[in-house]
Amino acid sequence: MNDRVSLATLLTEHPFADPEPLLHDANGSLTAGEARAAAAVLADRLRVAGLRPGEGVAVRRPNDASHVVAMFAVWLAGGVFVPINERSPDLERVTTLESTAPSVYLNGDEITTMRSPRAYAPGAAFVLWTSG
Repeated sequence: MNDRVSLATLLTEHPFADPEPLLHDANGSLTAGEARAAAAVLADRLRVAGLRPGEGVAVRRPNDASHVVAMFAVWLAGGVFVPINERSPDLERVTTLESTAPSVYLNGDEITTMRSPRAYAPGAAFVLWTSG
């Protein structure tokens, strides 16, 4: 393991061999290698979209393996994961986006760059918005 341990290292340095199944959902599974590759590609897309370390990425994806891949991609890119429930009403989604001020919004596979992103404290991994 390297000197800097982060949540992203749970994927990049996971002891599973690339061909072993790692993520399972109702549609099947992803091997460790597939998950690592998909997260790396998405992390690159987030950086190209303008994500800088410590900024939030709002993620609205189905509750499947792609959501977990997106979470690791955000961490690989140095971002802070801001999950948005796929079934959230529009008002809740808009309120979450306004309150958390992410740099990037990943809605399914579509990436939107947001305005006036907030920088979070070093080491932040998640920002959770709840109705309570």
